[in-house]
Amino acid sequence: MGFLPKTTSEDAFSISDLVGFLYLYQGIVRRLHLFNAVKAITKIIITRPAEYHLWFMYELFGIYLLTPVFRIVVNKVRDEHLWYFVAIWFLFGPIQRAVEFKLQFEMIFDMGYLTGYIGYFVLGYLLTRVRITKPILWVAALVYVFMGIFTACATYLYSSPVDKLVDYFQYLLGLNIVLMSISLYILLKAWGENIFSKPRPRLTIWITRLTTASFGMYLVHVFILKNLIGGDFYKYLVSVFERANFPLVSLSPMDGPAIYMIPLATLIVISISWIIIAILQKIPYLRSLVA
Repeated sequence: MGFLPKTTSEDAFSISDLVGFLYLYQGIVRRLHLFNAVKAITKIIITRPAEYHLWFMYELFGIYLLTPVFRIVVNKVRDEHLWYFVAIWFLFGPIQRAVEFKLQFEMIFDMGYLTGYIGYFVLGYLLTRVRITKPILWVAALVYVFMGIFTACATYLYSSPVDKLVDYFQYLLGLNIVLMSISLYILLKAWGENIFSKPRPRLTIWITRLTTASFGMYLVHVFILKNLIGGDFYKYLVSVFERANFPLVSLSPMDGPAIYMIPLATLIVISISWIIIAILQKIPYLRSLVA
């Protein structure tokens, strides 16, 4: 072994120290990369939603923080007090926004967080306690149909002159959307009570499956819209089928008359989303993420 250089204990220490330093440096670099990645992800999460349809998660965060307080309040006060709160929310929220939009100026009254989505939260609780009669049902149906037509017409009339979308009438806290939401809730509640007033095993199974899949379907539907309905992936499929002399029809709601393209695209998106979630629900570790 005479060809190996002789090293002293000091040399050996310096070599091992260098190796240790290299490992330490590598570990620090890796941790810095991980830290920067976590930092970037955290910044994205707290500054903007990953996708536009995830806005509700930030609203729910504040509402869930206040839920223990509201639970105490609900148990201590009468329904009349909660209806008073809803009236304040309705007056200084949807109605005030409608007046400001029409008159094109902002009022100085500002109730802050109390005019946000918290009103839906309290209103939903109160509506579960309302006995739905036929007159209420008819009024709800008329309000929903009228507000649906009004929303479409008003959006068109305000958007056409400026040649761009005026989305005020699609605002979820707008007066028309609030009225549509209330009326639709009443209609669905009455419909559900009527359907399940007697045992319907098969329908119950399908409703249960749809209910458990609904959250996951909501999460993935934007992916379907962006990639499978008029997106890059669909364009790739179109090119492949064109080369095979089998042209595909565009499924984008923007590529045809809205009166039938939007329902068609909606049906396709719901179907594909449901299939994807049904498959994911069969995978043990992913099941809890989409349930």
